Amino acid sequence: MNPDPTVFVIDDDPGALNSMCWLMESAKLHAEGFDSPSKFLAVFDPARPGCIVLDIRMPHISGLELQDELNTRSCDLPIIILTGHGDVPNCRRAFKAGAFDFLEKPADGRYLVERVREAIKQHVDHRRTHQTSPEMAKRLDRLTARERDVLHVLLRGLSVKQLAAELAIDHRTAAKHRARVHEKMGVSNDAELVRIMLGERSEKP
Repeated sequence: MNPDPTVFVIDDDPGALNSMCWLMESAKLHAEGFDSPSKFLAVFDPARPGCIVLDIRMPHISGLELQDELNTRSCDLPIIILTGHGDVPNCRRAFKAGAFDFLEKPADGRYLVERVREAIKQHVDHRRTHQTSPEMAKRLDRLTARERDVLHVLLRGLSVKQLAAELAIDHRTAAKHRARVHEKMGVSNDAELVRIMLGERSEKP
């Protein structure tokens, strides 16, 4: 894993991709280029800090579809979307999905580098503030995607009945999911679960 923040540039246009990577490198930023979202996803490592500079119109998987996929994977990398065909609906969708910025091509190089630096700083600061201890990270890694959903609901202080309603499952299934979350997180009840998770956050500088 490269410990330095990386600008992941994703664009199916070879000229634009090379130009963007050159711009980042000339600004002393480490950049990696990908000519398709699928190639990026094949090597995606959520532990690596940085940001994504993403073209919106690409074959097979669009920039917005990649953004949605990364959200399902709980990716916290800031995303700057670039497009030569900007429109209000796409802009609204991108920001609703958590985009850091939405810029039209050709973007001003200096401004783009400035926004990339701001995005990286935000990400590094966020990682520093929300860093999880190695032991807690191991426990969280044991959870399935559904169990992570259950964890998020339990941290809001909801009961099993409310959990079932929230996730549209029956009461017995909700109880089983909660029991597995308790077991994998090494706790015996919801109060202890909330306490250890809040403790992780409160101990950060």
